[in-house]
Formats: sequence, C-alpha cells, structure tokens
Amino acid sequence: FTLGCKNKMVAAVHDHVLLFSDETCAGLTGIELSNDETNLILTLNNKNISIHSLKDRRLLQGWNVNVIKQKSTITATAVQGHISSEYMCILNNKQIRIWSSEHRTIEKGRKISLTKPAYALHSSVLCGPVIVYSDGTVDVVSQLNDKYQTSDTGRRVIQSTVLHCTTTYTVLAVLTEIAREGNRCYQYHLNHFTPDTQNTDTICKSEIVLQIDSPDYTSVLLDTTALVTDNNTLSIITLWQNGCLYLAKIPLNASASTPVWKKIFTVKSKVMKFVKMCMVAEDHLVIAGIQEPKSDKEILAMLDIEYMSVLSWQPLSPSNSQSRQRLIRMIGRRQVLVSDVRGLLMYNYSSHKSTTAAVLGSKKLDPERLLDIPEIMTWTSSTSQKRSDRDFDVDTFKILTSPNQMLEEAAYVELAKSFIETHSSHQSITQLITNIVRAIVDKSAEKMDFWPSDVLHAAILTHKVDIELCSTLFSVILERKDSSLLLSALSNISNISEDCLVLCLRTLLSWDESVLGCDISNIDSSLSPTKSALIDAVVNHTFNDVFMVEYIKQLTFTDVLLLQKYFHHKIISSNMGFTEDSVQQVFTDKVIDWMSLLFDVHFTQFILLPDGVSLLNEIYETISNLTCYYSSLLSLKTVMEAIFTECRKTKTQNIGDYCIEILHL
Repeated sequence: FTLGCKNKMVAAVHDHVLLFSDETCAGLTGIELSNDETNLILTLNNKNISIHSLKDRRLLQGWNVNVIKQKSTITATAVQGHISSEYMCILNNKQIRIWSSEHRTIEKGRKISLTKPAYALHSSVLCGPVIVYSDGTVDVVSQLNDKYQTSDTGRRVIQSTVLHCTTTYTVLAVLTEIAREGNRCYQYHLNHFTPDTQNTDTICKSEIVLQIDSPDYTSVLLDTTALVTDNNTLSIITLWQNGCLYLAKIPLNASASTPVWKKIFTVKSKVMKFVKMCMVAEDHLVIAGIQEPKSDKEILAMLDIEYMSVLSWQPLSPSNSQSRQRLIRMIGRRQVLVSDVRGLLMYNYSSHKSTTAAVLGSKKLDPERLLDIPEIMTWTSSTSQKRSDRDFDVDTFKILTSPNQMLEEAAYVELAKSFIETHSSHQSITQLITNIVRAIVDKSAEKMDFWPSDVLHAAILTHKVDIELCSTLFSVILERKDSSLLLSALSNISNISEDCLVLCLRTLLSWDESVLGCDISNIDSSLSPTKSALIDAVVNHTFNDVFMVEYIKQLTFTDVLLLQKYFHHKIISSNMGFTEDSVQQVFTDKVIDWMSLLFDVHFTQFILLPDGVSLLNEIYETISNLTCYYSSLLSLKTVMEAIFTECRKTKTQNIGDYCIEILHL
C-alpha cells in the first residue's frame, strides 16, 4: 500500500464563484463552450440562446426562436462549430439551424431538414458538427445523405458526449436504452471519427458497442461519465438508481464486448435523479448532489476512484422533486460548472502528490461505509505553501464572527483590522472576510449603535467580499446612510448586480441633502458633490441592459427626471470625444448608455408629461448643437494640422512669416 500511493495524485475541490444568478440562467437546459473556450453558450427555456463572456460574465449576444415560428422549440443544446465558427441548434427534433454571429436572428441562417428525429449536436475540430439521432445513430452534418438513413433500431438515446477531440481523431460516446422483456438493457456506443487517407474531404467512422447490464437487472441507469486516458484506455463510470457506482476500463481499440464492471462506491441522496458526475482525471470523480457524511446536506464531492475515498467537498443548495435538472460540465483543466438553485456556479479543483497518510486504502475499509469518512485534509493551491499560510487564529476568528462573543465597538474594530491585515494573504481570505462581514451585518441589524464602518472599509479594500453577500451589504449601508462607506464599496466591489445598482440610485435620490451635510445653493448641478460622486460610482459599473430594463422600471418618473437632468449637465460639462483621458471618455460613454436606457423605459412619460417634454427638447437641442460643434471642430482640426505641417516646413526652408503659402492657408 505504501509503494502504491507513493506517487499518488490527490485532488480537492475548492470554493465556488457564482457565474450567473438564477435570474440570468432561469430555465437552463444546456451549457457549451465556444470554440475558443472564452465564452459560454447557454440554452434557456428551449427558446433562447445567449453568449456570455467567461472573463467578465457580460452578455455578448442572444437569439430567440419565436421569430421563426411561435411553436418552434430548441430540442438540443446550441453549439459553435470549430471549423466555421457558426452557431447551430436543432428545432423540433427535425431541423438544423446554422447561423453566424453577424445574424441578428436565427431565421437569417441556413436550415437543414432531417428525415428522422435528432437528439443532440456536437462540434468537432476534425469533422465539424456531428448529429446524434434519437435512435443512437450518428452522422457528420457535412456528409448527410438520405441513403445513409437507417430504420428505427428500437433504441432510445439518453446521453451523448464528446470524449476526445483533436485534429487527428474524435471519439463520440452515445448511451442508449433498449427495453427487452420488461427489463432495461443499456449500450455504450463509441463512435470513432478519423480522416480518410484516400480522400481528405471525407471522414471515416467506426463504431464499438459495449454492453452495460444492470447490477440487479431492475435498477435504472441515471448517469455515466467517461475519460480517455493517455494510454488510449477508456474509463467509464455508471451511476445507478440504487446509488451504486461502477467502473470499467476498456482499450479504445477493443471490439464489441461486455466490459467487466467493478463496484467502487455507494452514494446517498434525497433525490437520486439530480445526482450528476464528471470525471476530471483518471482517478478522480466530481459528483454533485450526494449527501454530506453524517448529515443530510447536499454537497459537491471529490472522490478518489482507486482508493474509494472522499477527498474533499463543498456545500450545495438542496434540491427537491420540483427542482430543474442539475447540469455539470468540466471546462479547462481546473474548473467545473454546476447548475444550482442559486444559478450557475464555477468550482476550482486542484491535484497534488499524496503522502502515505493522506490516502485511505480500500483493503481497510468497507465500501458501503465510505461516506462516513471525515475529510482527510484541506489541500492548498500549492504543495510548497508554508504552514503559517494555511493556519489562522481560530479564537480571534470566532470572536469576530460570533454575535454573542462580539466586543465593544472600539475593541472590535482594533481586533478585526489587525486580523484582516495579518491574514490578507491567507488562502481562504475570501471565506474569512465574507464571514466577518456577514457577522457585522447581522449584528448591526439587531443593535443600531453597533456600526464598525472602519472594519467594513478594510474588508472591502481587500476585494475579497463574496458577490453573494453584496446585496445584503449594500442594503445595510444604505439603511445606515453611510455615504463614505457606500462610495468605498461602489469603487472597490466589481460585478454588482443590476438590482443592487438601481437600489443604490433609488435610495440616493431619496436622501435629504442635509443628511449629507451639503449645501447646493451655489452648485450648478441639481445634485450635491457627495451625491454626484456616489451616482458617478454607480454609473461606472458595467451592466447588462437586458436585465437592467426590468429594474429601471422601479424608478419613479421624478427620480428619472432628476437623473436625466444630472446626466444632461455631465454631457454639457464634459470634453466628449476630444479628451486624451480614456477613463473620462469611457465614463461619458456610460452616461450616454444610462440616458438612452432611461429614455427607452420611460419614453411614454417623457412625451406625455410637460416636465418630460421640456427636458427631452433641451437634451435634443444640446445633442444637436454638440454634434454640429464637434463636427466643425473635426474639420478645423484637419486645417490646423495642415497649417502646423507648413509652419514646420517654413522653418527649415527659411520662408518668411508672410509667404504666399501661409497666407493662402
């Protein structure tokens, strides 16, 4: 056993990041990566397709199938082709739609009619889009031909995935189910795609069929996951309704056979159909939706396949029989996407060389009781980290996060600031900061005279406050009317949600100037400097206009008028378009975006109410004058550049100040 685990790789799953809230990905039915793996392609409600950036989570593009026909539905997850970079989806199981990013609607693209129902589309670097039919047969879209269509085989596809994809060969796995004499029979089809050596435009396809028998002949197969290893061996793991996990390893060049299955684990879950899994390495499996050891909470766990042990886990929101189907998808080599009731979460995971004591051996443990094993250890992001980087003052942390143990405010502020400064480089600083902020928010809600704003300011400056806590944090800051802390939060916290931004604007506009200690009698703008700075901080944040429209409707028309007057003032006082300050130029662009959005949402009131009409006319006149003015400046700029060019020439050629060339210009 010692020799066996000397070079063993042990993995751990770490804290999550909320990529998209439940509102953004409501009705999520499919997740795919773009061909350059920088964007996510989400299929929503079988009607919408949206492209989101993985870097900053912005919505880049979106399409809706209702423009084609009211009853059209997307029946397979949309994908992007590796060769053509076009987007593809299947409508109503019988038609392929292909369109590019330049098309504003799917209707503008091409369509391919199918002679039998389709199940899924996949993209390959080698052969482009590949279609999987509902009966388990597979075809390359570019080689579709009626003569290749086969009759119904009696099979039903329940899963398909690309296991390996390179320019030399592609492996596509299709899991099918056949009902035989009341029992369920499952087959795993491995479709190999390779270039034709005789004709470079043709793709050769071969198929290996593996039989998967139910362990008790009655259990239902819920999920499978597989991985192609470096030595061209396929590792397949199956999850059955009774919670059993089975493993089989088959050479990729094997012929059709019944593989030998080995039971590796038994898991428990309240709703077993929501358990999903994904192999991230040859010996490691990420599984979502199982129960935590010694409790009934749902977790995302990292399992060691070879030694049948739980390495680490993270909590998940509980699911129930009414929840939507959970999705899991590996992206890159260090991240896993999991859909939850909270939205779409991204978990990081890592792997390290094991010590002998870090892995539990299967010879000493009963597989049926492995979920009672406590977590082995918390793996850090680097095996060379010092012990001091992993440890922290637990007693101090308990005092800072336990409402019943909190000190007086002065002592609490001093202790908390020292703790944050000392642990600023700790590997779990995000979790530590989030827990401290949450404790302060809860305590301040109970006790009005408790408000350690200095601690919150120090926590915000670390840029480690969890995005899920932002809404609660901003609500408390606004309730306390702490303008300096609000400005710090708006300036240092990114990815603030649209509803939170509108809440800040709505509350700011309702504040009395006397509360802020400002006198606006001698100020050109209708807002005080403090309010102006806070509104500017809100405007500086990026937002998704599709979701922002719904929240802007919450603003009263009085608030909208005040904001438009302020934005009007900012445009008049800015050097729009003629400034070398790129930051100022970006801010001006955002002001114009906000003005346009406010007009779009409240345009009816602007054209019906007298105050709105007069302001609309003023802004229209200003924009017209500025457009004319800057157009003239552009012409003048061209003339001035010509003059300066001639002046430089005259100095070198000793031409007088009143030469004919200068007088002509």
